[in-house]
Amino acid sequence: MVDDSSQGRTSRGWLHAAAALFVYLVALRFHLGAAQFADLPQDAVAGLNRLVDLASLQRLPVRGNQVGAAWFGVADDYLMAPFVVLSSSLQALLSRAALFHALVAPLGVLIGVALRRPLLGLAWGLVLAGFPDLAALSRDYPVNYRTTHWALLGWGAVLLLSQPGASSFVRARWTGVLLLAGALMTASHPLAAAALPTVLVVAMVWGTWRPVADEARLQHRIPWWLPGGLAALVLLPYAVSNLAAVQDLLFHERGDQGMSMGAAWRSSLAAAKALPAELSDLPGG
Repeated sequence: MVDDSSQGRTSRGWLHAAAALFVYLVALRFHLGAAQFADLPQDAVAGLNRLVDLASLQRLPVRGNQVGAAWFGVADDYLMAPFVVLSSSLQALLSRAALFHALVAPLGVLIGVALRRPLLGLAWGLVLAGFPDLAALSRDYPVNYRTTHWALLGWGAVLLLSQPGASSFVRARWTGVLLLAGALMTASHPLAAAALPTVLVVAMVWGTWRPVADEARLQHRIPWWLPGGLAALVLLPYAVSNLAAVQDLLFHERGDQGMSMGAAWRSSLAAAKALPAELSDLPGG
């Protein structure tokens, strides 16, 4: 006899998958359209050349584009490489890259599902699907700037990880997703490293790798080194490439591009003191 609640969860799962597929197809309409009129700046061309070299196994880069003294990571390049293998023209390569960019829209559905508001997720997914600035990335920066993807994936993982009554297996699974999303987010832009402490705090508070039950130990256990190893694989080349830039940012005055460690500390304290007054303006205090 089939459990009605299990059958209901399966039905809802199929509906959520259908909604995600629908918004992805809508997003493809905009991203593929943008990719037809590519206007690539110089750093985007450098990213495409690196991607082609990677997809054809001519070289395996360990860092991305340079921005002053800082460097982008290359995890996005490796993730996109399978999409562009055997591309016979620039137009085909851009269209394949658009398939990856359009994946940002279903993440809105995921967050709605995690909030238990699937219609809200559908609406937000459609907004993300047609958002001009996101679609423009398929035209201007087909390789770089996946920060939005990984931030939304991390947000969805946090919501699913922290739900009351979540089993240890569910928490272990979404802890791994959160760690990987945090690593990808950090490496996707030199300034995105600010997200890493928050990711680690959330993982420590809600995350677990314990099995659901003793009898399910072999079936459900997620080795602690798997998500940690993947995250390290993403972060280590990025961190090594940016040691000099981080040191310069922390210990030297940089005008409008940064501040010293002391100035940053004083600014953070001032912001923390002002936070209660800002929160008091919200409904319900």
